[in-house]
Amino acid sequence: MQIGKEIVITRDAKPVAKLVRIDERPKPRKRFDPTAHAKWQRRIAGGKVSRWVDRAVREAREVRR
Repeated sequence: MQIGKEIVITRDAKPVAKLVRIDERPKPRKRFDPTAHAKWQRRIAGGKVSRWVDRAVREAREVRR
């Protein structure tokens, strides 16, 4: 196996594609922080509690029974 910068793929001696190495590795995702999320929710909702979520969860649980 050779490690090079690029590989050119040809058909009838004409280049049709080029493969290049990607050196970028994806950055790890941030872990979920429930405390920061709660702060974000309070900021976005203006301190109001969304009761519709509680009702939807309660209804979904009743359907499963």
